[in-house]
Amino acid sequence: MKCSTTLSRYIVTCSLMAIGLFARATSYTASQSGNWTDPSIWQAGVAPPATLAGNDFVIINSGLTVNMDQDEVLSNSQAIITVYGSLTGWHSITINSGTLNGNGTIMIHTLRMSAGSTLVFNGALTVDNLYNLQTQLTLQGTVLVADTIGFLAGNVNLGQGSSLTLADNAVLNIGAGTYSNSQSWHQNGRINLYYTRPGTSSMGVETTFVNLHDISVNMPSATDRLDMMGDISVSGALSLLGGRLNMNGHNLTVTGTIASSGTGVLMGSTTSVLTVSGTSATNNVAFAPANNSIANLNVNVASGGALTLSSDLTCLGALSVQAGKLMLGTSHLTLNGAITGAGFLSGTATSGLTLNGSGNVGSLKWDNAGATVGNLTVNVTGTNGGVYMNNDMTVAGALTLSSGYLYLNGKHLTLSGTSAATSGAIYSDSIANISIAGSSATGMGSIRFATVAGKVHDLELNTTNGSWIALGSDVSAYGKLILTSGNLDLGANNLKLIGTDSVSGGSASSYVQTSGAGNLWIKVGASGARMLPIGTTSFYAPLRVRNNAAALASFGANAHNGIYASGTTGVDISASTHGVVASWELQSDMTTGVNAAVEAFWSASMEPNQFNRSKVYLSHNTSGTWDTYTSGNAVAQPNGMYSTSRSGNTTLGSFAVLSSGAPNTTGVKDIADNAAFSVYPNPAINTLSLNIPDGSTENTVTLRDVIGNEVGNYALSANSNKIDISQLTPGVYILSLNEKYSQKIIKQ
Repeated sequence: MKCSTTLSRYIVTCSLMAIGLFARATSYTASQSGNWTDPSIWQAGVAPPATLAGNDFVIINSGLTVNMDQDEVLSNSQAIITVYGSLTGWHSITINSGTLNGNGTIMIHTLRMSAGSTLVFNGALTVDNLYNLQTQLTLQGTVLVADTIGFLAGNVNLGQGSSLTLADNAVLNIGAGTYSNSQSWHQNGRINLYYTRPGTSSMGVETTFVNLHDISVNMPSATDRLDMMGDISVSGALSLLGGRLNMNGHNLTVTGTIASSGTGVLMGSTTSVLTVSGTSATNNVAFAPANNSIANLNVNVASGGALTLSSDLTCLGALSVQAGKLMLGTSHLTLNGAITGAGFLSGTATSGLTLNGSGNVGSLKWDNAGATVGNLTVNVTGTNGGVYMNNDMTVAGALTLSSGYLYLNGKHLTLSGTSAATSGAIYSDSIANISIAGSSATGMGSIRFATVAGKVHDLELNTTNGSWIALGSDVSAYGKLILTSGNLDLGANNLKLIGTDSVSGGSASSYVQTSGAGNLWIKVGASGARMLPIGTTSFYAPLRVRNNAAALASFGANAHNGIYASGTTGVDISASTHGVVASWELQSDMTTGVNAAVEAFWSASMEPNQFNRSKVYLSHNTSGTWDTYTSGNAVAQPNGMYSTSRSGNTTLGSFAVLSSGAPNTTGVKDIADNAAFSVYPNPAINTLSLNIPDGSTENTVTLRDVIGNEVGNYALSANSNKIDISQLTPGVYILSLNEKYSQKIIKQ
């Protein structure tokens, strides 16, 4: 130590001599211990100024202790502070230009080394904060940093035989600077890392500290990137404030908290695993849009804790939520593996979830307060592959069943958006409920059930804006069909109501629409009567069936626009027969002993011109011919509709409401004679030619539109069988000859 002290004093003496060659120097030498600003402790009776701007030097000799009671700045290359004794105090030394040397003891708040500074101090240096901007800063002696060491520029090196100790909870502020010889560093507890380095850089050996506590990434630009060079475990807080932390194929484990804000994001990689545990309810993480895939995500936060996705994320492997919640927020999670764990998912009406795994990919276990997801896509492969509902769920956006099954598992599924199924389907049971609650005026798509599991308990329609949904497969409802608002279109599929008290509601604003060959089936007990709330694509047209047989029976009904000559085939004769512009198909599962009373309902908008409500009857088509029945007054219903009934039906099939009070009532049965009457060409543009049956004289041709409005009347002479239709608007019309024969024509 004596040799070192002598050498330091020699260096100082030589430096002062050199200074004296160029300018007059001001010397401040402490003669006794005391405060830096006290003139009495200095030999010349003058305290050093707060800024050493000239060729000034300060000397504190051994045995003396000077309390630094003001911040000090060195701003001249010839300015020097030499400490052989002790310099202490809660203030800072900033060396913009100048030198700090000596071999005594320095204990101050902050030491800032700028580009023009020199540090040749080899004593005991203790600082709360040490910041370096010097090109090459070599730390000598014994250095203890209690709070922050900042590598803002240049390089910090540890001299041979020297030591650097970081106190518990110390921070390494890693900016544009670097460091070396870190293997000689010591830590007294937790270490925190704060990255502000611009551009693209890599983490160093600082991440290998035994107790890595907090990491903050706050780089100046959103495009700046910091690459992980190995697996990292953060026991405190990981704060992503600015720039990108690139997982770079490594695993990141956070046992404290994780938070993304500003432009701070993670860059995932296909082989990286993110694990978040701890107790915080405010964890959140965002991924860079082009780098938002990881291998696995593990969430294991304590009860009440959560991790929120603040961006879209793809997990190429498994999602494990062992405890706490994974909150989707407004983000979309794509999962190519399975969901495991006792924890919960939590969604919103704007979040999304896509499942792309194989086989049984686990259960959707939603938090009670967040059992809603915006868009849900099931695209699971493998035999019986799919995902199970662990509790009730609402899909607010689009449900897309591309492949595999959505297993309802006895729970309640509410669809508030659209539904589409290609190869996928809903796998349900007789205790699961489905509610349709969308609002799309163009329809909500279709709902499709597994062939072996087309069952529900309650099926409810409660849509808005006149929305409807199509049935994509057969389904049986073991509870109730609840019709509050909106339509269910059967298409070619059947809806079977298994219970004997199975319909609630049914009106012109909510009914089962039979646009294809599908039927609504309902059970009717012996001597019981049930309403089938069906209708066409245009009209609500329900049927009531009374089962007068001695046994329980199921009846299936279908309503469609028009009255066809042969029941379900042939031309539409609703205009020529003055019938309600819809007809019904009714069938039963009884093979013998059928005895049913049928009541058909219609609205005024379904009545053609010349319809007579005082003489209506329910006609039954047998052997391709519509029969006649006792006519009477239509029964006005409380809901504004009308009805007529017919009892003693021992055979079922096609039914239609006809009016016998029209000018010509003989056309009903005579429709079967249409084979003798034809019209050509059909379609036509300007002229129609009629092939008139033999024996017809004084022929009159009437043209009506599809709802019965007369649009043309022609008297044919004995020498003419042609009529001019050039003035008609293109469309479909019914042509009647003598109100006896009818043909549907198309005007082009």
